[in-house]
Amino acid sequence: IVKLLEILLLTADSDFKNSLYFKLGKAYYLKADYYTALEYFALSKKNLLTPEIIFWKSRALNHIGKEQLALQLLEKLSVDSLSKEDKSICVAHKAETFFKLNNLDSAIFYLEKALANNAPKKYKKYWQLKVGERLSVKNPDKAVGYLHQVPRSNTAPSELKLQAEIELISLQQLERGQQIVKLEALNKKGYTIGKEWQLDFALANLYSEHLMSDSASYYFEKVLEQDDTPS
Repeated sequence: IVKLLEILLLTADSDFKNSLYFKLGKAYYLKADYYTALEYFALSKKNLLTPEIIFWKSRALNHIGKEQLALQLLEKLSVDSLSKEDKSICVAHKAETFFKLNNLDSAIFYLEKALANNAPKKYKKYWQLKVGERLSVKNPDKAVGYLHQVPRSNTAPSELKLQAEIELISLQQLERGQQIVKLEALNKKGYTIGKEWQLDFALANLYSEHLMSDSASYYFEKVLEQDDTPS
């Protein structure tokens, strides 16, 4: 960012300035400074409606609670101008925007559409997990189909595999004791190492749902004690 700002001060060419404004906006977005990112995107007026500006500006708007504005901006985006991979990413972003707006049906529709259209490998398993989680409310049987693909993958990150396994257990409508046994059995799988808090959290929630406060408190305390628990 510092280097880009230094170059900006030395630049007189308006087209090059516009390009730098966009790069600065994207850089601030990646630092999670969304308001500053939006300020730089706004400065790049000439490129305001290019696919890249629309995509990144809408993502920044999503992060500051302006999902409706983000959606309106996405409607201006001509996906035909994008590559197949970028088109898939844009559709997934639209799905996330609908999810934040509590429109679950549209969120599921667009995420399935993203998966069906050249989903990039680095996002595919994450999207399968998310569409499975969201379908679990609407269509549990269909959800299982998506969720099963994640732990069976050789390339999916361990964290995603574990999340999918936990979600699958919750969808099986087992007795509490059976759910506990299955959750605890996940500890024997290698990809839980360093992520035990996720299992403890699932067990805490399970006990809490059954009004077993002592057991729930025990597992919630275990979650808090673990160094790898997200803050």
